[in-house]
Amino acid sequence: MHEINLNNISVRLDDYGIYKVFQKEQLIISAYSHAETVDRRIISTRDSSLIECTSEKINNEIGSGLSLKALYKDSSELYLEIIISIYEEQFISVQAILSKKGTNASTRLITPIAMIPPTTECPEEIRTHKTRMLLVPYDNDMWARYEVVPLRPGRISNDVSVLFDPESYTGLLIGAVDFNTWKNAIECSAYDARTIDVYSGAAHAETHDICSHGAVTGEKVASSRFVIMYANDVRDSLERYANICNKVKPHLPWDEGVIFGWNSFSGLASRLSAENYETAGDFLYEELMPNSYGNDGVTYVNFDALWWRIPEDIMLKIVKKFHDRGQKVGIYAAPFAYYGSNFKADPSEPIPGFEPHTYSEILLHDEKGNILPKIDNSLPMDVTHPIWEKLMEKKLEDFVRWGFDYVKLDFLSHGGVEGVRYDKSCMTGRQALERGYSFITRRLSPEKIGRPFFISLSIAPLFPHSYGHARRISCDSFGHILDTEYELNALTYGWWQNRHLYQFTDPDHATLYKSFESPEITSIQEARSRYTSATISGTVILLSEDFGPDVGPNNSAKMHEEARTRVKAIATNPEINNIARIGKAFRPLELDGVKASEAYYLSHEGHIYLALFNFEDRKAEKKVNIRDVGLDKSIKAIELWQNKTYTIHDNMLTVELDGCDAALFEIFR
Repeated sequence: MHEINLNNISVRLDDYGIYKVFQKEQLIISAYSHAETVDRRIISTRDSSLIECTSEKINNEIGSGLSLKALYKDSSELYLEIIISIYEEQFISVQAILSKKGTNASTRLITPIAMIPPTTECPEEIRTHKTRMLLVPYDNDMWARYEVVPLRPGRISNDVSVLFDPESYTGLLIGAVDFNTWKNAIECSAYDARTIDVYSGAAHAETHDICSHGAVTGEKVASSRFVIMYANDVRDSLERYANICNKVKPHLPWDEGVIFGWNSFSGLASRLSAENYETAGDFLYEELMPNSYGNDGVTYVNFDALWWRIPEDIMLKIVKKFHDRGQKVGIYAAPFAYYGSNFKADPSEPIPGFEPHTYSEILLHDEKGNILPKIDNSLPMDVTHPIWEKLMEKKLEDFVRWGFDYVKLDFLSHGGVEGVRYDKSCMTGRQALERGYSFITRRLSPEKIGRPFFISLSIAPLFPHSYGHARRISCDSFGHILDTEYELNALTYGWWQNRHLYQFTDPDHATLYKSFESPEITSIQEARSRYTSATISGTVILLSEDFGPDVGPNNSAKMHEEARTRVKAIATNPEINNIARIGKAFRPLELDGVKASEAYYLSHEGHIYLALFNFEDRKAEKKVNIRDVGLDKSIKAIELWQNKTYTIHDNMLTVELDGCDAALFEIFR
């Protein structure tokens, strides 16, 4: 038996290749490690010979503590090393490393944590039919949702998950902290759904892959490091996990404050023109900015897709006008996805400026040379191809030369799809994605261009996390209550990303009157809910309406005026906007299945804020015990939309909400 102990946590490795993690002498998990070579040979700590085991003090970017290293060898000269570390902050990390005597090792799959079925020695929260598992989506495409579900064979969470009691929230977190090589998964075993396989080398439908990972080859091939922590509240664990990820790779810094502005997509979509873009910027400047909408006197006027239909000289004239009066401007790109002219995605189309080369040369292929199929109506490009690099360099240079201050980067999951790439040293999709991200961020860095440039990741994987100032927390969200509930599902289970993985978690554009995608006008209650959800999501506040001008057969002067009136009524509440300017995500009070929480809170500089939502279309009474937001006692709360004071009786705040409505309170001690 080999053992290390630190701060009430111990790891014991037995003679059968199984390690056990104890917290205050309670068994948390039992597990072993294994890896698979490209020719399907498996080396497991349970079936191999332990040839060396040592312990040592460590001090790395995660923290300081003790580490146990055990090296195993099988009969075919394969070696598997496991490194288990206990940190002073009371969590552990596990990593497995494959090697082969006298030559390189090659693998597509390493599993550092293969759990043994939990016994009655383990906490009830992670071993009974009550146990729930958080499924974290790989990205935010195609309206992916976070889910909390019972254990079932084959259920997969991407990169991180928690197993917990849905009543007490006590449970276990397991999550990767390295994202430069592998897609990672936490998967319920087909052998016993109560056991979990934690591995590097995921490639499945949710990651948009039809090909397996490329084989990672080297003298030593390491899995990602995975942290394990057991706590009384998995919400605390998720926040600690995000902080660890930020230590390993800090988020992209931004010192210019929360973004307030307008985006063209929901309000205009394909009807975007120079005229309605300019009108939107004028409305922000003349009507909203004098009435608390903005940050330090700045708003952003942002193009979405189809901006390229506007002649360059006209676009630059409007950009100059906005800059001259202190506004900033944003633009759009989908750097890893090929849509083609008129969205036909024809691979035989010549590449502009690189004729006679065609797009087929820079698209991803499978091992048989076939172009990979479309994902969300577009084809994934090979970010390692020299022509892609030249195309992207020209586009980014144009954005900077034209004076833009912000770029929305869309459909970024395409860059991480598994396939055969031009650069054969790029062996996995996640290596390619990091390469593509790095290419972009280097060329838009303040050090290179001499000024701040905001990078907003739209449709994008959750990880890797240090290549955008913001990432959209959900897929497209418009103005109805179903959109608000969907966006808040992502906040309920992803609030912890804010200020750790990304400076801001972007709630998508807030439609307060009417979106192009809906025949129905958003009700005033839905508008209040949508703006509240954007305010508490930690945040990029972008409106998206058609404000005019009143020209053309598809425009309505009445609707434009109603849109302006609605937006002025909702987006100019100074108390609400002050909370948005904090730029912090609210924490959920509930973790409940696939639904969004109805209640969220934030403690900031001595102030306590509480947001409540009614997702039903009828009136409902909502009650919150103020102890749940961290207060022992309170006597009153002020609802900031209505400026109404509520008295708190016996620590309970009770409020009746109209259907589809929301309330935002400041609670006073």
